[in-house]
Formats: sequence, structure tokens, C-alpha cells
Amino acid sequence: MILALALYWPVLFVLAHIPVPSVVREANVSDKGLHFLAYAILTFLLWSVVRPESKVEWRRASSWLVLAAVTVYGFADEGLQYFVPGRSADLKDIVADAAGAIVALGIRTFFSFWGTVAVLTAMTVYMLPVLARQSLMGLLPVLTTVFYVGGYTLLTVLWVHCLRPLASPGKGGVAGLAMSVSGPFALLLATTISAWAAGRPFGRWDMVAAAAGILAGIAGSQLSFALMGSERPVEGIADENQLP
Repeated sequence: MILALALYWPVLFVLAHIPVPSVVREANVSDKGLHFLAYAILTFLLWSVVRPESKVEWRRASSWLVLAAVTVYGFADEGLQYFVPGRSADLKDIVADAAGAIVALGIRTFFSFWGTVAVLTAMTVYMLPVLARQSLMGLLPVLTTVFYVGGYTLLTVLWVHCLRPLASPGKGGVAGLAMSVSGPFALLLATTISAWAAGRPFGRWDMVAAAAGILAGIAGSQLSFALMGSERPVEGIADENQLP
């Protein structure tokens, strides 16, 4: 988590202080949505460094200190953008940053580490195609395919990991397999419907790439259960102390 934060935060800073790339302008992705998502991930990484084994407890000062640190950084970050050509300081961006931080801490209040990673992964693969007003697949076909396949593979592995052993493909047969794909396919369906309802482009190849990721995640999970042995427990979403 320290390494992930050390890589993510500087990259986020650099991307926020350069002129908006032309491909981002062409995609016409919601700026507020990107701020929300970026700061939700930042807050989760920061919390995972400060209190890696603990859920958020709002009675503790650490929870408010992390929220304050991210909020202050959001103010400073937005203020510095005033001096970047093509960018401007926007109070609504600061609100979106703070909202992302609060949501991330809220999720970590109820979910374990892996459960929170699963939720944030689901948020990412859902929000980006719904927020884009132009086809990501048309603008960046290779990168978008990698994003869908990789994102849904990770989501499926995390989903299976957070289910109880009987819901895993290693122990539950057809019923377990159905449970294992239910979450990722439900998200794919929700993304497709939301994109269609909002008039966003989400075509056949987008769905094929996402479905390929789900199948890859199931295959990876089956291999993992085969290597570890089906009698070993799987961490539940609500159980912080169980080990896989």
C-alpha cells in the first residue's frame, strides 16, 4: 500500500497540473466524476497506509485526520490548477474531491480491505464508460479493451474471494459458479443499461471485452482453489480477521 500510494499520488498530481490531454477532451468524460473517483481511490490508499488492518472508526482521530488531509490537498491541488494553461480553479471540483474521500471512508467503515477493493473496482469499471460522452473503444481501442478485460478480471477474482466457500466455483458446483458470476454480470448489465439510458456509447465489443474478463476471473479463481485446496476458508466481506 505504501508503494501503491507512492506511485498513485505523484501521478495524480502530474495529471492534474498539465493541460488536459486531447483524448480526454474528445472522450468528454465528466470532470466531476473523475475527481470523485480519483479522490476516492487516493483516500482508500492513504487509509490503507495509516491503518492498514482496521476499518474506519469515526470516533478515532485518525479517520478525521485522513479526511482533513485529503480535503486540504484537494483545495491546494485545485488552487494550483489556476496557473496551468487550459485549466481553472473550480469549487465544484473541490466538492467532488471531498465527496470521493467521504464515500471511500464510508465504504471502509463497513467493509474489509478486500471488500473495499472490490467496491472501488466496481465503481471504476462502472463509472468510466457511463461518464464518457464519446466511445472510449473508438478513441483508444487497445487501452479500453485492456481496461475492461483487466478490470472485470480483477472484480471477478475479488468477488469470488469475498464470497463464502460454498459460493465459490471450487466447492459449489453449478450453483457456486452462478453465484460467482452473478455480481460481475449484474454490474455489466447495470453499466449497459445506465449507458443506454444516458445516451452513452457502450457497444458490443465493450460487452465482449468485459465478459472475457469475467470468464478469465472465474478461470483464475478455479485455478487458485485447485492450488490452495477447497477446504481452506475464503475471507468474507464482513470478517476482517479470517485469512484466505
